[in-house]
Amino acid sequence: MILLSDGRGIILEKVPEYKVFKYQYNSKEDRYKMRKILSHMKYNIETWPMFKFVVGKKINGGNKNDVLHISFDCSILDAWSAGNMIYKLFALYEGEK
Repeated sequence: MILLSDGRGIILEKVPEYKVFKYQYNSKEDRYKMRKILSHMKYNIETWPMFKFVVGKKINGGNKNDVLHISFDCSILDAWSAGNMIYKLFALYEGEK
């Protein structure tokens, strides 16, 4: 979805494959830095995507220390929808369908 300058929303029929960004962290402070960067993201509402998924992998930490950061423009998800999306992501992570 994108929003036009006149306020109309358009659901795009085709979008490029989305690439999840990755970074390595060594401490909680490194994770907080990424969180702060993403919390201040400003998206161009006329271009796709208006969200970002970033996976942090702990240096020498194995998969149990991975963290998923999610950032999105509030014009594409309200609070209920964001909660629902996170619930479904966790269900997939846990192997549920």
